[in-house]
Amino acid sequence: MTFLKTLADEFSSACTTCGACAAMCPALSATGPVETPSAIQEQVREFLEGGPPTGTVIDRALLCNECYQCTVDTCPVALDPMRTNLLLRGCLREQGVWAQQDEFTPPSDPASDERVLAALLTTDEEFKRITTSLRKGDGRFLFFPGCNIYSMPDKLLTAMDIMDRLADGWSFLPGLANCCGGNHDTAGYLEAGLTSMSELADSFQSDEFEAIVLWCPTCVTRFHLSELDLPTISFARFVADRIADQGLSRADIGPITLHDPCKNAFLRIDPEAPRELLILATGEKVREMPRIGTCCGWNLFKSSPDEGRRWINERIKEASDTGAEAMVNICHGCHWLFTGPEQAPDIEVVNYVTLMGRVMGICHDERYFKWRKWGDPDTILSDIWTDIEERIDQFPFTHLQIEMVIRRVFGPVTRADVSG
Repeated sequence: MTFLKTLADEFSSACTTCGACAAMCPALSATGPVETPSAIQEQVREFLEGGPPTGTVIDRALLCNECYQCTVDTCPVALDPMRTNLLLRGCLREQGVWAQQDEFTPPSDPASDERVLAALLTTDEEFKRITTSLRKGDGRFLFFPGCNIYSMPDKLLTAMDIMDRLADGWSFLPGLANCCGGNHDTAGYLEAGLTSMSELADSFQSDEFEAIVLWCPTCVTRFHLSELDLPTISFARFVADRIADQGLSRADIGPITLHDPCKNAFLRIDPEAPRELLILATGEKVREMPRIGTCCGWNLFKSSPDEGRRWINERIKEASDTGAEAMVNICHGCHWLFTGPEQAPDIEVVNYVTLMGRVMGICHDERYFKWRKWGDPDTILSDIWTDIEERIDQFPFTHLQIEMVIRRVFGPVTRADVSG
C-alpha cells in the first residue's frame, strides 16, 4: 500500500462529510461553489476511495491557500482539512490529472528556480555567503532562512547583516540545501515532505543551540506544530528582543499597516513581535486592518488568476482604507503577490526585513522588486544578459536554464494545468 493510499484510507474511515471545513474555506467561497459544503466533502471522500476527480475535487485541492485557518477547531473528528487538500493534490498528481506538478523541482536541486534567481541577483561573493554554512564565535544562535527567500536574496543578505549586528556568536544553515518540507507538501509529495522535515530537524539537533532563528513563516509554523523539543523562534522575535539599544533612525515612511502571514496569525504564533519592531522603526502603532490574518491568496492566484487578482486588490484596498501609506508584510510570498505589475501604486508595499534594514543603515539592491514590477520576461532577460556578460563563462547556469526560470517566474499566470 502506498503512502498516499494509507492516508486516503485513514481519511475515508473517519470523515463524516459534515462539510464544516468546506463551509469555512475563504478560497472556496471566493470562487462561488454551487455545491453544499457536505456535497463537496462527499465528492472528496468518493475520490479518495477511488472515484472520479470531479471539478469540485480539483478546486478543493488546488485553491487551498494553506492558511491553516481550517486546522483550528474546525473538524469535529479532529482531521486536518488542510492536509487533506494536500493529499488530494498528491492523488491528482499520481493520476496524471495535475500535470503542472510534473515540473516540480525542490529548492535543493542544482538548477532550482530559487538557486538560479539567487545567482542572478547577487555577486559571486554574496552568492557564496548565502549558500555556505557559517559559525561565528560560539555560534549559539542558529539562523535558518528557509529556501524560498533565495528568490529575493536582498532580504536574506539584509537579515544576515542584522544577525551580525545583534549576535556576537551565531551559525548559519543555508536554506537551499535544506527544507522544512513545505514545498514538497504544496506539490503533493507528502512523504518527501516528511523526510525533508526530519532531515532538517536532525541538522537543528546537531548542536546545543540557545535558539534556532527561523526567517520563513512556513518553517516557523511547521516547527511550532511539530512534537520536536527545539528552541525555535521567528526572526522577528529574535530581532525585537535585541534591537532596542541599536540607536535606530526613524524610517522615512508614512503611517503603516501590517499584513500578517496567514498561518502564523490563525495559529497565534507571536503576532506581537513584528508590531514591536514596527513601533521601534516608525514611532507609531500599526493601523490594523479589520481582517487580521487574511491570506494573500497565493494558491488561489496560481490556480484561478482572475479570482486571485480580485482577492489581492481587495486586500490592498483594505490596507489603504486604514489611512496607511505603506503596507508592511512578513512573508516573501505575500511580498511577491502584492508587488506585481498589475497592483495599484497608491500604497507602498515593503517587507519588514527591508524596513528594519533601513533604520539600521543596511541596504541591498532590491533588483527582484524591479523585475517584478516590469513583469516582462524579455525585458528582464535583456537586463540579465547585460549584467552577466563579463562573467558568463564562469556563470553556473546556461542561457536556456536562465530563460526557462525567468519565463516561469515572471511570465503571465494562467489557470493551473489540469486534465481528465
